Amino acid sequence: MSPRTRRRCSPRADSETIPVLSLGGAAVCATKPRWPEFVAMPQVQFPFFPEGVTHITPLLAFSKQDGRVTYFNGNMPVFVHDEADMASFRMITAQFCVNGNAKQAEIMHAFGVTKISLKRAVKCYREEGPKGFYTPRKRRGPAVLTPAVLTEAQQLLDDGLETAEVADCLGVKRDTLSKAVRAGRLHQRVTGMLVG
Repeated sequence: MSPRTRRRCSPRADSETIPVLSLGGAAVCATKPRWPEFVAMPQVQFPFFPEGVTHITPLLAFSKQDGRVTYFNGNMPVFVHDEADMASFRMITAQFCVNGNAKQAEIMHAFGVTKISLKRAVKCYREEGPKGFYTPRKRRGPAVLTPAVLTEAQQLLDDGLETAEVADCLGVKRDTLSKAVRAGRLHQRVTGMLVG
């Protein structure tokens, strides 16, 4: 042993002695090594699932009980929604795909959803996030052919103008006016005769 390293015995309460190694003033126990307190031993996580679940991936599963769908990562529930809540279903399955927890093929196989519907959900999640599934859809604008516009269009048609010319005059799409003629809401003159 070097002059800086000396061996001595440390008394214990149970009258047993433990050899202690002294290194430059700091005493270290030779038989019981000290591990730093901040280092945790890595633990293997076994995927234990509750009974009766359907697996999506080896680490992800779901179960349906009492009208509710619960998603599990191992034994831990990660999300719950009502069975009829399609917005939440689309959101969580898209989130699993975007975050890499499941592949789109695994989601399609587990739930029987179509490829295009899942792709649309993933696109919505990437562009708008979870809120994109809960915002109301954009609706059509107000009706273009109001009673006043219909009256004016019928007057122009009675004057002998073609459907396309009437649409251009009124600032209405040509298809919109043609549909009104086909539906019988407007009547068009054809070579001196009234059609409709």
